[in-house]
Amino acid sequence: MRRGLPALLVAGCIACLALTAHASPPVPVEVGPEAERVAVWPTLRVVVSADRNLGAAQAAVLANGGGAIAVDSPNHIFGRGTAPYWALFSLYNPAPSEQLRLLAVETTTQFDMRLFARSATGAWRQLPSLADAAAGRIGGGTTRPAWALELAPRQATEFLLRIEGPAIVRFPVFAYHPVDFAERERNITVAIGIALGGCLFIIIYAASLRRYLDDTLILLFIYMIIADLVGALWLSGFLAQLFPMLPETALSPIGFAAYASLFGCGSLHARAYLNCASWAPRTDFLLRVLGWLWLALAPFFALAFPVAARILLVWGGAAIAAILVVVSALATHRKIRFSPYIGVAWLAYLVGGMFFLAARIIDNPVAWSSSAFVLLQATVVAACFGFAMSQRLMQQRDALVAARQQAVMEREKAAALMRERSLLFAATNHDLRQPLLGVNLFADLLKSAATPAEREERSRKLDLALKEVDELLLGIQQLATVHEAEHRPVMQRVKLDDLLAPIIEEYRGRSEYKRITIRYVPSRLSITTHVPYFQRIVRNVLSNAIRYTEQGDRILVGCRRGGGLRLVIADTGHGMTEDQIRRAFDAFQRFDTKSSIPDGFGLGLFSTKSLANSLGLAVALKSRAGRGTEFSIALSASGTP
Repeated sequence: MRRGLPALLVAGCIACLALTAHASPPVPVEVGPEAERVAVWPTLRVVVSADRNLGAAQAAVLANGGGAIAVDSPNHIFGRGTAPYWALFSLYNPAPSEQLRLLAVETTTQFDMRLFARSATGAWRQLPSLADAAAGRIGGGTTRPAWALELAPRQATEFLLRIEGPAIVRFPVFAYHPVDFAERERNITVAIGIALGGCLFIIIYAASLRRYLDDTLILLFIYMIIADLVGALWLSGFLAQLFPMLPETALSPIGFAAYASLFGCGSLHARAYLNCASWAPRTDFLLRVLGWLWLALAPFFALAFPVAARILLVWGGAAIAAILVVVSALATHRKIRFSPYIGVAWLAYLVGGMFFLAARIIDNPVAWSSSAFVLLQATVVAACFGFAMSQRLMQQRDALVAARQQAVMEREKAAALMRERSLLFAATNHDLRQPLLGVNLFADLLKSAATPAEREERSRKLDLALKEVDELLLGIQQLATVHEAEHRPVMQRVKLDDLLAPIIEEYRGRSEYKRITIRYVPSRLSITTHVPYFQRIVRNVLSNAIRYTEQGDRILVGCRRGGGLRLVIADTGHGMTEDQIRRAFDAFQRFDTKSSIPDGFGLGLFSTKSLANSLGLAVALKSRAGRGTEFSIALSASGTP
């Protein structure tokens, strides 16, 4: 141990001598009076020290030593500023008068930056930044860290730039003419204003529709756009310009929380907007878990582990963007409306993240880190999200307008129906009184009949009058059927022949007075239906066929399989014109105006259509004037309607 100590001391002395031998002051950067933007970074001498209490004088000594690192590119990455980095440089003013220059570091997300200047006495003093000068008020800051320098005539002044914080450390240092610096700041501000105005327009438009459309995605969308905007303003430096009183240690968590909220809400927004639950339940669950994890854990990381939080933001954000791009592509393949716009929005983030990662690997961050790229990315994302949401809102608005128009039409139709019903009920007194008077008259005549032939003739007329009364009462019953068909019927399985055979026999008796032949072809088919509704449909069609069929004609009832299984009821009666066919299933339609016999309220086919709809049956009508009419009721191949 004693032998090793002298050797260690000798090695230390040799190292100190070597360090002193290679020590040299930085080469001064000449700043001419006409120069607008002078690169300072090529002459920087950079050192890093684990001692956070290291002063400017000690840092200058280290930077003047042989261990200082040269900067070969303004975008060269030295690592993360978990330990302080010091950069020594010198500026020379060749002019005979004092110059005012602005020193700017063209990066927007560094944590702690300080600039020190060596006075004529050799002492180091810290210079206030423009943000420090604007502290205590809103606005007045700069998008990039900047300091005002007063360069003495024909003198070189040494400066020390200190950077510390979890962000990556770069030294894109430039000395600006004040006019040129103000011009660049103005251009950035204009670009930010355009992006901000576009995003605010989208937000205001979506918020204005919130009062009309009950869609929770609107609020989620607005929050996403705000988060996207705040994150972009943080990266572009506008937050620092707008709130110069806030240090980067406060602005960085705000920006990180904005992007974390964007990724979390974006996952929840995508699963709901793309309706993943209907076609990919596992994907829907994954997006929900990822969304809530980002919203719950990201703020904790931002405060407790700022270095890890930035890594999480880069890699995790790229992973979320990739997942959502894939999900959007799958939704596009499934024809989900407007899903390509969601995919394009997240693809913009994915491309930016890939550029970021690639730039970090090759130590050469390109245009992705510029304010213009960040604002362009935010604007593209907001535009894609906004267009997708606006299309969704317009679709909902059109559906709402259509529903309201339909409701108005239904109200008008119901009002017209009530008016017709009132008129018909008002005429019911006369319509019922006439056949009842006939019943009374024929009954009296029947009593006074002298011969069997007279009794038979008067009995037939009495039977006709009673049938007229029955038809009028059936029409009144059909008025109730219109509302009854709106209720969900109870279905049961039954043989079709068991339903039709009794009805055929009944209507054969009813049609005898017109000598109409009803031909029925029995079927072994079984169907599942509501028996009373189905029988009422058949009765209505048969009554209609008998009413409009001349004496001696025929009616055919049976099943037909051509073009699908159908129950067909065809007659050889009057038939219908094209206009009558269009109006056949409307309420209160009576086409036999030549008949002196009342033919009900014109609700038979309207009731048939209503009952068929409640059973899920399709009723079709074919007819030609003078040739007859064919009604068909479609049945399924298995016999289930």
